[in-house]
Amino acid sequence: MDWPIGVYPAYVAVDYARLTVVPEPGTAALALCGVVLMAACRRSLRRLS
Repeated sequence: MDWPIGVYPAYVAVDYARLTVVPEPGTAALALCGVVLMAACRRSLRRLS
């Protein structure tokens, strides 16, 4: 991989930001929301039944 010196770090920075910074908080927040919603639904179903 012979990249031009000026181009290579930019691509690495974009890929690194896209892979680590953007998806991680989103997936973590979605997983946390899913767990909280499931717990809330189970509690409400237990109260109704």
